[in-house]
Amino acid sequence: MLVLAREMLSPDVILPNLVAVMAVDGVLDERSASSGTAMVAMKVACLEELAILIEASQNLSDEVQFESLVSCVASELETYCGNRAIQKAGLAAVVALRDKNLGLTLQSLSSLPSLQLNILKQLANAYERPLAKQILNYTTKAPVQAKTD
Repeated sequence: MLVLAREMLSPDVILPNLVAVMAVDGVLDERSASSGTAMVAMKVACLEELAILIEASQNLSDEVQFESLVSCVASELETYCGNRAIQKAGLAAVVALRDKNLGLTLQSLSSLPSLQLNILKQLANAYERPLAKQILNYTTKAPVQAKTD
């Protein structure tokens, strides 16, 4: 169904709607985490499609869009941190965001709750070392100190 929608609509039309569907309470939330392999398969498919749409999007440049996408992916990764397919699909979406705009992606990642950020750091360290280094460099920047005369 997502493939058909992608053929008929532009990624910039589908992307916000897919994120909205993923965020709808009861469709893809932590209460449905135990509902079996069908739900996990649907989540993996949504995250994979999300990565494809991010790559294809022409209008993805707003800070709010990046924060919304990162928050959505991080929430799924937190809920399903033990599922390798979701880990890889979620990380692929974050990498696609990074490839669109490194600064906005890192800024969005740094505003995540610490548990979600730590999960993303661990996954990046395991599967995507360049991203892990970029996150580490961004989050450990030394604060600018005021000159004292």
